Amino acid sequence: MTFNKGEYGSVLRVNLDTDISAGTSLTVYLEPQRGDEKTFTTNVVVGSSNVTVDDEGFLANQYLEYTLQDGDLDQAGQWRARGSVIVAGILMKSDYVKFTVLP
Repeated sequence: MTFNKGEYGSVLRVNLDTDISAGTSLTVYLEPQRGDEKTFTTNVVVGSSNVTVDDEGFLANQYLEYTLQDGDLDQAGQWRARGSVIVAGILMKSDYVKFTVLP
């Protein structure tokens, strides 16, 4: 996954690899290589259709989508993202996924 510094409106996806369609407290975390982690609970939804991005498959109801907002990607470099959701009273977290933000 690659984005540009300052880019917004694009969708970032995080795989949880299990059915999260009944999930609540949808959260996406973005963390630059240098700097503090950013937490987002708005503009986060459960992906509802099968999607392939950069050779990675995302199955419907098994991933989170976060629509990037102005100011989210405020520095170039390596970043990582992960998601969390509560399903049936269990907090589930994805593995971190790395991505690049170009200048």
